[in-house]
This record gives sequence, structure tokens and C-alpha cells, in this order.
Amino acid sequence: MLDSNNYIRNILAEKSARPIEMQDHRIQYLLQVLYEWGGLNLTEIKLIGAGEKRTSVKGVSDADLFVSVDSDTEGSIKTIFASLNSFLRYKRIETKIQFNSIRVVQNGLLLDIIPGKISTEYQFYHTLYFARRDTQADTNVDLHVNIVRESKLQNEIKTTKIWRDNNNLVFPSFYLELIVIEALRHRRTGHISDDFFSVLRFLKDEFLNRAVFDPTNAMNIVSSDINSAEKMAIAQTAANSCQHPYWEDILW
Repeated sequence: MLDSNNYIRNILAEKSARPIEMQDHRIQYLLQVLYEWGGLNLTEIKLIGAGEKRTSVKGVSDADLFVSVDSDTEGSIKTIFASLNSFLRYKRIETKIQFNSIRVVQNGLLLDIIPGKISTEYQFYHTLYFARRDTQADTNVDLHVNIVRESKLQNEIKTTKIWRDNNNLVFPSFYLELIVIEALRHRRTGHISDDFFSVLRFLKDEFLNRAVFDPTNAMNIVSSDINSAEKMAIAQTAANSCQHPYWEDILW
């Protein structure tokens, strides 16, 4: 019988996903469409998601494409977001609005497109639109990648993502990443099963009333991305998981 650490490592080996690269032939048409939409206002398209953070798991977005436009681009970031969504649909690409992204499916890949307008106030920052909150905020997506990579908690984050998806929980990935980092700030043991249980206990006991802020801009309240009922579902599911005696009933 596998011990708990090996059980989780086998799950991770099965469900970890290979990162997508910009040269991948499956996203080339989409890139052409994005360049056409951005025109002279476009400054950069780059990958900023789980692949770059080394936290990719199967069944979640295969890649996050960040589309940067110049600070003098006409209109608010909300208007720019809507313009991009409309242009994709004009190009017969079906879209779905996510928390701060536009989700599309291309050649079997699930892709999240995140438009950002270069901030006029902060160097290296972009203004993003958060559709579910109907708000905007300045943030630094490159620092988000660095924060997760430097945490050295990729396995714990991937395990928590798999648990989230097993239980069909609404839990945005960046919010989840920050929670795992906070939960293990002074509790990491190096044993993945013990660390994951610390995350579950944190979700059970401390998550509901914990405000979580964007580490690059405290005015951006990441924990407001989901509502009270969705947070309660996360906490209750964590409580239930803590009571199961067998790993097969906690993670699969």
C-alpha cells in the first residue's frame, strides 16, 4: 500500500500538465487574431499562467495569454475588454467571460486571454478589468509569476487545484495560490501530505474571514472575486476532507 506522500505524488504525476509555449502551432491562429485586434496599440503578448508558475494541472486552463496595450489606447480597460471579446466573436471564436479573462477553446486547448492597459501611474504595472466584480485595478502580472515560483510550493498548489477541481469548487487560481502560500508560511514540513493537510485545515478554520490582497497592490482585494456562498462551500468541503480517514476519499 502506498504511503500518503507517494499517493499524492502519483496523483500529481498523472494530472500535472505540460506547459504551452508561444511557438505551439495550436495557438498561432489565435495570436494572429490578437495582433490584428491590437494593431499599433499592442505592446506585447506573453504567457503568464500556470505554465510559467509551474503549477499546471490537466483540466484547467492550458495557458493564460496576457495582451498588453499601450497606456494611450482609447477607452477604459472595461471598454478594451469588451472590444476584445467582441472582436474574437466577430472572428467566430466562441468566448466565455471569466474573472478577469476571456476564455476560448482553440484546437482542443482551453485558453484564457487577459487584456491589460499599461498603467499611467506605476511603472511595469497594467490596469486589468475584473468582470465579475465590475471593477478595475492596477497590478503587476510578472511579479505574480515570480511570487508563486519563488514560494517553492508548486506541488502543494497543484494538489490544492486538483482537490478544488475534484469537488467542483469556484476558487480562482491566483486566489488559491495566495491562500496556499499563506497557509504554509510557517507550517511547511516538506512532506506533501502534511503540508496539504495544513492547507485543508487553514481553509476549514481561517479562510472564511481572511481578506486576501494582491501582493502588488493592496487596493486589489483578491478575496472579493468570489461570494460568501462560494467561500462557505470551500471551507465546508475542506472540513469534510479533514474527516476522511482514507486518501482515496480526499484526492483522486
